[in-house]
Amino acid sequence: MIREATNSDLDYINEILKYFKQPIINKINNKVYIIEGIGLISYQYLYDVAELYYLYVEEAYRHQKYGLKLLKKMEIDCLQKGIKKVFLEVRKSNQSAIDFYINNGFKVIKSRDNYYHNPVEDALILEKKLGD
Repeated sequence: MIREATNSDLDYINEILKYFKQPIINKINNKVYIIEGIGLISYQYLYDVAELYYLYVEEAYRHQKYGLKLLKKMEIDCLQKGIKKVFLEVRKSNQSAIDFYINNGFKVIKSRDNYYHNPVEDALILEKKLGD
């Protein structure tokens, strides 16, 4: 059900990037796992740290544990690569996302003023330690 995205998934990935108000891409540069027509997770790792860029689930499939399945897939992949921590930024007003991440082991470690644009908003930075 969950599979690694390929360049044939670019149309779907770019639709999701529009949702996040991000520019479209011509090739996949990050690690992306996808559940066909349901959602995706995009992240990148460097040394022993990963940054989660996007976790998206189509509205009709929210609250059905697909986000958790994608998050767990990322965590398994990261652990296999020796990743010790995962970081992410989330809009301060996105309480449902904040609750989701906190309920799944992330902790708020700081905020960044005026991090987001369209509209301007602060970001919370969350961290999860893996393998504890």
